[in-house]
Amino acid sequence: MAGVAEKKDIFVKEVATMEGVEAIGQTGDPDEVPIPGFGDYDLFVLCSKIPSMEERISCYNRQEELFTELNMEVCKADIHWGTGDILLIDGVETMFMYFLAEEMRDYINSVVDGSRISPEGEFYPLGRLSTMRNINVLVDKTGVLEAMKEELTEYPERLRKAVLNASYPYIWDEENVGRAVLRKDIVFNHHVFQHSLDLFLQTLYALNKVYFPSWKRIEQYIHSFPLKPRDCYSRMQKAIALSVCAETIEESYAIWRELVEELKEIVEEKEINNQ
Repeated sequence: MAGVAEKKDIFVKEVATMEGVEAIGQTGDPDEVPIPGFGDYDLFVLCSKIPSMEERISCYNRQEELFTELNMEVCKADIHWGTGDILLIDGVETMFMYFLAEEMRDYINSVVDGSRISPEGEFYPLGRLSTMRNINVLVDKTGVLEAMKEELTEYPERLRKAVLNASYPYIWDEENVGRAVLRKDIVFNHHVFQHSLDLFLQTLYALNKVYFPSWKRIEQYIHSFPLKPRDCYSRMQKAIALSVCAETIEESYAIWRELVEELKEIVEEKEINNQ
């Protein structure tokens, strides 16, 4: 009997037959089988034209015995997630996200040019570059997906500079940090520290020419970076742990300031050497 991975592959082949579908890519580890409730399949479908809802339903229903639930257009023409349909296959959510290939190229170019650096809601546009750079190509009739991957192989210098300029000078906000230490307000401090941490990570990833994917697997990424403050992740952990208690907020920022200063020194030294 076919397992969930084999069933997913059957649907990939079916979706690839629809008119307008040019390429299909899968995110994450292609060999990892998701555990129901703890993982899913995300599949990017690039199209010259997006098949209609009726066409997609007909496509899925050709293998209706392989899924137990179908939710159509959980998102529609969304700039971040496209038009998305979710099939429940052996308890695993399998989402096909349909994008116009031309619009995806335009979106990627706008991020690479440095005009979409800041988070858009909960979504990091830089994360789309990471996704497309590392996506597993399952179908590529026209070569559009491989071309996108190839274009993103090398981290663009203009993007690196744009991210650094927008992040590292602002990691340490003296005014807000002072307020957080003085007030010892845990909720306010959470906001201040998280904003600083976000800018720190943006700087660290750009410095190492890695597209910031999301806040997931931060430890794994930091350990792999050649350019970073000493004992970066362990000191970051300690600063975060101390930041959630009113009595230790000041100690948290003492550790954090040292980390920030070390990172700034690395950035400035790197920039001088690049001139």
